[in-house]
Amino acid sequence: MCGIAAQAEIAITDVIKFIVEGLQDQTGLAAAMLYCTSLSELRDQMMTYEKTRKECTQPKRPDGACFGCWSTDHQYAQCPKRKMTTTIAAVQDDESLGETNEDELAAVHSR
Repeated sequence: MCGIAAQAEIAITDVIKFIVEGLQDQTGLAAAMLYCTSLSELRDQMMTYEKTRKECTQPKRPDGACFGCWSTDHQYAQCPKRKMTTTIAAVQDDESLGETNEDELAAVHSR
């Protein structure tokens, strides 16, 4: 295989690009390796990449899921957990001023 590869004249930057794209990395961690200028530099970056990739224990958020609670039933703008936080903060602000206007509370709650 190496003999066949040696017969082709491929720029080192293209070889690096093919290797990095072959990783099919969806996290973006491999993007820095595209800037390597030699195979030895790429090898060092690959060692770091493998270590970093294995240390990540956070589960991947499903595609299209809410950024707040990871539910696929809605987007972040409609997240019920987000609305509760906003409503509570608005009520606390009104109470700290000593003024509670029912119309304002209803408007905040309906957002």
